[in-house]
Amino acid sequence: TQPAEKRPPVRLGIGIEQYSRRRVTMMIAEKDVKLSTVRMDEKNRRLERRIRVTGSELRYYPLQKRIDVSGRGTLLAEDYSKPAVKKDGAGESSDSMNLQGGLQRPSQSLFEWHDSMQLSQEKRLVVLEGRVKMVHRSGNQVVLADRIRVPDYGKLTSGRNITLNCEKLLAKFAPPKRKAGSEKISTSAPSGGEFAGPQLGPLELFTATRHVNLKEGVRKVRQMLGQRLIYDRRRDIGILWGFLEGQPPAAASIIYEDKDTGKSQTWSSPKIRAYFRGNEIERVETEEMGGSGGR
Repeated sequence: TQPAEKRPPVRLGIGIEQYSRRRVTMMIAEKDVKLSTVRMDEKNRRLERRIRVTGSELRYYPLQKRIDVSGRGTLLAEDYSKPAVKKDGAGESSDSMNLQGGLQRPSQSLFEWHDSMQLSQEKRLVVLEGRVKMVHRSGNQVVLADRIRVPDYGKLTSGRNITLNCEKLLAKFAPPKRKAGSEKISTSAPSGGEFAGPQLGPLELFTATRHVNLKEGVRKVRQMLGQRLIYDRRRDIGILWGFLEGQPPAAASIIYEDKDTGKSQTWSSPKIRAYFRGNEIERVETEEMGGSGGR
């Protein structure tokens, strides 16, 4: 065996099963668990991206690249990285709503649940159950603590402020964009070790089930009420059902209110397809149906 002082440092991470002759198939952490991944701009010492998971019991499966949290917990995803400059030098606006080209930044997404959470790094999929709540802020709606140093965006002229409540949430994320040598990992691992925590890109699509209540906006507010919602943030399209599979048809509702003008409008139907443009409702299609509802 090697002397202790010459042994190579242990590196923990998604490839943890390779650091020992014995394969690690599961790790368990209990009581006030905190796991985080941080990416810093080393040159300017500013925070670019951070993901944090908390819970009372966390199980990590290295071979499946999966994290399970039992009981109550939270997942916070923050993205402060500046949009990449295009070849023509124009670049993307930091609060751009061109979802096809890149989701709005800076952004903060907080997920809370009471029963369980499963995170698949390979599929970039998160499943939350039990009194789920999601809060998403972007652009000029982002809230920053005084001690956090982030890139300078200049003046942000728009942003999104979304709150979602439901019983079950399935969220699909984009792949994370990485910079060579810029990933720094923060964890409670022993000094000298590394732990590659969750690494996800921006939220792309989510499906919310049971007692769905989504509210977006501050002055121009839209609210979606139903039993199942599929929301594609890349195309800004929402499909809302008022009932679940096997249940009798019931109406879902979309409510739009302009607090500056005092005007409001409501759409109700068992199935509603809504097309959005930022905080505005561009078009709504309703469908009367007697068949099965959302799963």
